[in-house]
Amino acid sequence: MTTQPDQKQIYLNAEMASRLAGIDIGSNSVRLLVAEVFRGSSYRILDEEREPTRLARSISSDGRLDEDAMERTLDALATFKQIAAGYQVSALRTIATCAVREATNGPEFCERIQKNVGLNVEVISGEREARLAFSSVQHAFDLHGKNIVIADIGGGSTEVVFAT
Repeated sequence: MTTQPDQKQIYLNAEMASRLAGIDIGSNSVRLLVAEVFRGSSYRILDEEREPTRLARSISSDGRLDEDAMERTLDALATFKQIAAGYQVSALRTIATCAVREATNGPEFCERIQKNVGLNVEVISGEREARLAFSSVQHAFDLHGKNIVIADIGGGSTEVVFAT
């Protein structure tokens, strides 16, 4: 006996959900998150990956990112781009934080990522990093009417948000 799929479920899968991916180039690791996002604010995580690259650890005395660390990061980015493509994501966003933001060769590294991997990197400010951390916590917990402090402790920076 064959059962037909529920037409409502087909509609939800085809019309309401989209697959999105984000890559975070951090000071110590590169992270990938792939999610199926539904209308409203619900989502389902399909994949999470993390590759330690130690990008900030190798910053030289003149503030430059080390070649070996950049190569490890490029390799991780190429792998993560392939993983995201396998999920047929409709959008892939790549951000970089403290190590790339503060490195003297950060802009050149972003150009190299675009040329070699085909990813456009958005280098975000510490303030934007804090807002994203707050948004994530706010989505995960009921914070309405509460005084809170959120600390995002990264490999190269710490952002603190106070909210009421």
